[in-house]
Order: sequence, then C-alpha cells, then structure tokens
Amino acid sequence: MKKLKTILFRLMIRYFFLLFFMFFSLNGFSQGFMTMYGLKGLPNNNELNPSLYDDSSKLYIGLPVLSGISMKSSLDFAYSDLIHYRPAGDSLILNIPKFYKKLKNKNKLSLESTINLFSFAIRGRSKKEWLGFDNFRISFDIKERLIGQIGIDKGYFTLLHEGNVNYLGKNFDLGNMSMNMTHYREYGIGFTKDIMLFDKKFSAGVRTKFLFGKGNLNADKFNMQLLSDDLPTFLQYTALADANVSSPLIFTFDNEGLIDDVNSSNLEDTDSIIGYLRNTKNKGFALDLGATYEFSDKITFGASLIDFGTIRWKKGVYNLSANASYKFNGVDLTQSINEDDADYKSANDVLDEMLDSLENSYKITNSENKYSTPIPTKMYFYGNYKYNYKLDFGLLSRFYFYENNSDFALTLSANAKPVKWFSFSASYSAINGNYNNLGIGMTLRGGPIQFYLLSDNIVAAMRPSRAQFINFRFGINLLFGRDWGTYIVNSPRQ
Repeated sequence: MKKLKTILFRLMIRYFFLLFFMFFSLNGFSQGFMTMYGLKGLPNNNELNPSLYDDSSKLYIGLPVLSGISMKSSLDFAYSDLIHYRPAGDSLILNIPKFYKKLKNKNKLSLESTINLFSFAIRGRSKKEWLGFDNFRISFDIKERLIGQIGIDKGYFTLLHEGNVNYLGKNFDLGNMSMNMTHYREYGIGFTKDIMLFDKKFSAGVRTKFLFGKGNLNADKFNMQLLSDDLPTFLQYTALADANVSSPLIFTFDNEGLIDDVNSSNLEDTDSIIGYLRNTKNKGFALDLGATYEFSDKITFGASLIDFGTIRWKKGVYNLSANASYKFNGVDLTQSINEDDADYKSANDVLDEMLDSLENSYKITNSENKYSTPIPTKMYFYGNYKYNYKLDFGLLSRFYFYENNSDFALTLSANAKPVKWFSFSASYSAINGNYNNLGIGMTLRGGPIQFYLLSDNIVAAMRPSRAQFINFRFGINLLFGRDWGTYIVNSPRQ
C-alpha cells in the first residue's frame, strides 16, 4: 500500500487546495456581503434577495470577472492570538496559552469563492397590468463556485497546550476533525414582480438554480484517541475516519481492497482539465426566494432564503473508510551510534521505519455508492427606515447553515444617495460572535459604467493580524437605459 502521506497529499492538497487557491486568485464571491444589501442603485444586491432590483436601468450586464472580484474568509481566532511581537523588541513569539484560551470547543475555517462567468438582467413594464402592477425583472447568470470549511475540536490543541501528563493511564479523546470542499457550476434564472397588495407595494422574487458538481471532498469524521500507561513507557493511538470523494483523481486498489495508489495524471493536460470543467454528471438544484413589502412610505421589510438545495454526486465517486491502531514504544537509537557497526542504522532510517509502520497501520477500504451534499443555505431578514429619498437606515440579520455548522450575523447600516451618480453605505456588523466589523460600500456611475467597492470589515485591511473575518468586493457593471415607470416622482432609484 502506498504511503498514507502520499495519498492524503495528492487527494486533499494537490487537487482541492490548489483548486481552491486558484479560485481565490481571481474570484467574485457572491453571497454574504451584508453591506451590499442596503447599497442604493446596485443591481448585485439582488443576489441576497431576488425581490430586490434597486436601480432604474432597463438592462444590466455583468461581464466575466469584472462584475465582481472579491474574497471572504472567516476564522474562529486571529493570527495575533497565536503569533505576535514581544512586548519589548521586534521578534515574534508563539503564544500557546493565549491561543488556547481563545479557542472554542469546536473551531472552523470557512471560505467561499465565486467566479461570475456571465450575467444579465432586463427590467421593464408590461403593456397590460397584472395583479395591479406592471414592473418586472428577468435575470440570468452563470457562476463557478467553490465552498470550503475545515473544522477541528479543541481537544487536538489541548494536547499541544497541556501535554499528556494529566492523562497518563487514561484514554484521551482528542475529538473530531472535518473537511468539506465543493466545486460546482451554477446556472440561475430569476424573475421578480411588483404587485399592489392592499394598496401597498409588494415585490416577490424567485431564482431557480441548476447545479453541476465538479469535485467534492466530504470528510465529516476523523476521530483520534490516545492512551498511555502511568510511567509512561508507551503511547497508543486509535483513529477512525470516513470520507466521500467525487473527483477526477483515480484510485487503484490491491487484492485486499485497500488503496494502493492515487493518480492525478489526468489533471496534468489541457484536454483533461477542460473535460473536468465540462462534467455534467453530478446534477443538483437550488432555489432562492425573496419578498419585499413597503409597510409605509417610511418603513420597508424584506426576507429571503438563498441557496436552498443539494448536489447528487455520481461520477468518480469513492466512499473511503479508514481505521488505525498503533502503539508507540519510543525510538531506539542504540544502533545509530557507531557507523562501523555491522548492524548500524542511521537516525533517518530509524525514523523512516517508524513512519512506515505508522502509515501501514491505516487500513483504508472503499465502496462506490452515490451520495448527496447540501450547499450553504442563508436566510436574510431586513428592515429599513427611510429618512428621506437620499438617506435611509437598515437592520439586516443573516442565518447561515452548512452541514452541521451554523452562524449568525447582524448588521446596522446607514445608506445614502446624495446624487444620481454616487451612493454610499456605512455599516456595523456582529458576525458569528465577532464584534469589531465596520463596513463601507460605494458606487460611482458615469454613463453606462458603474464601479462599486465594498467590505464588511475595513478594520481587517488596516490590522489583518487581528482579523477573524475578512471580505471585500469590487467590480464594474454595465447599465443601459432608464425606466422610471411609476417611480418618476416617488422613488430615489437612479
């Protein structure tokens, strides 16, 4: 059986991690920007609620990449919690106690990225009113999306922080680690309609999304336990792991059904990579729903459900299960002293033998059953108070659900559009227990070209070592035509 480190490195690093960072080098993350929701005159906020179309343009076009370049990452601790400068001097120190104190029982790193391949929207008015109102919006978009989340229990760091002295003669459960990564393409078709309901304006929107999975690693379970005697003279560990994989990587097995090799050669030429990107065997479906209700001339409410769906994985599927048991009795270097001894072994050879024994303790078996995975689902609830047609204030809450994890965010914003060609938003957000997120957003428009820039945490740009949450987005939209409709007197849409 090939060395375990070769299998894991090729599977999780060479393919998924390289793919992930390739996306982050040029991407347009489309979900989760809280400041974007209230930014006036920006057609992209329709991604957070399909009932929104907060500009007066008849036609919106989003060009590949240019309509949104962005990044988002979320971590339960900051870099400075682990590494920081000494109080006196300019050298760095590793502060394990501070880092350990900052950890939660369950810690996670979340990353999401999207490349906008193409999008457009048409806004207009029908010749014949339907249900009392005639404004509507039709949209279409194609996106390449990558989602990643790594979770690790605090127990893995407890051993690093405390050592094993307190657990001699006891069974110590380190907890669980997990890794979930998904790459898929999304085709979305949206429709928004304004309706007069009880003499109030009500907007409803729906977007259907057809998903085509490209690659997936779903490893929800990696549990490790340690046991040593009271002296200690040995250290024994046991581990259990399960993972579902769908990828172009080719697994080969020996006569016992154990993994013998992992081959990635079919990702090393252009034709194979194109074939991977054109794969349509792993199909899925998702739905966006949204509604906006103008309670009065001053107060508006909105709610939306985004990315409610799953992907069914059928191509290149492997269901891997691993278990290991290994007893470590220390390293014997008595044969590594005299090079002239007939039984001499170098320290490197002794270490290699130990690692080989450790790697061979893993027994990895496989089946090839189809499986399904969800995509991250978001729920938004929004309230807005309009001070006048140039200034309003918003309150936005977001609930995020993915696999067995969830988080919550709350944002207060002030949104202004003092002139037709410029809008601005300032926000404060509490995101998953982190309370130092100050955001800004702005749009500039000249003719059909609109430039926008936004971030939910500008403090991270100034002090990145202390940031737990980082995101930014900027891009260029093409907006053509003006359809004032019934808003020519009573609306700030520009």
